[in-house]
Amino acid sequence: MPQLFKDDSSSAGARIWRRSSWGALAPGIVAVLCAVMILGTLVAASFMITSGDVAGVQNVGLLVGGLLIFEGVMGALLMLVWRDMRGKFGAMIRLTDHGITLKLRAGRSLIHHTVACDEQVAWSDVIALEKRLEAYGAQGMANMQRAYRLTRRNGEPIYLFEERGIGSNLETASMEEVADEIASRGNIRFIDKGMVRGRGGFLGAWFTAPADWSAKALSASEQSTMRRRVRLTGSILGITVLLVYLTRVLVALF
Repeated sequence: MPQLFKDDSSSAGARIWRRSSWGALAPGIVAVLCAVMILGTLVAASFMITSGDVAGVQNVGLLVGGLLIFEGVMGALLMLVWRDMRGKFGAMIRLTDHGITLKLRAGRSLIHHTVACDEQVAWSDVIALEKRLEAYGAQGMANMQRAYRLTRRNGEPIYLFEERGIGSNLETASMEEVADEIASRGNIRFIDKGMVRGRGGFLGAWFTAPADWSAKALSASEQSTMRRRVRLTGSILGITVLLVYLTRVLVALF
């Protein structure tokens, strides 16, 4: 979970923020589980085929087809969580009276295309700090995240960080106080661009695309609709997890 800015002991008056590496623990565990499942399934399928423990060519074909589908899905999930884990290591932002130093990893967003950033930006070069809510709808479900970026006079905008699971029971730590201190220290504008809607793709994880930063904010009624869908999605996920847990308990008991 990301912490707030702290005094930088190496320089008087400087403030520093580092993303906690604990945030990479969950995607790291999922990545390991995915890798184990991929390798375990390959070993089991290879053993069944080579040992003749399948009945006929048709069953072998079904086995291979199902294996390819399963390995493809797990491989895509592994790539997704691996990128998320790597994006959470080593992030640092340092503030001084003169400017902001950024050391940010590639892959720090699940949806936005982000490259590594190792730059020093003078406050005089900063135009504003921007934030916006991004809603993504896919297959009847919806999710929201809040994105933050720094715009500047010379160079492309810099994507800083994001909060995920907004409005659901999967919400990550708020970055609002971190963003507030950046804007306050640099005496720059902090602009709220409202809520926009991006392309949700498949399950909100693959083939997604954010709206352009020049996109018009959704109307009040459209925002209410998206918030209801997000709450419903969060409730369904929570109920699903509970049912899976209860099923495992019942199986263990009986």
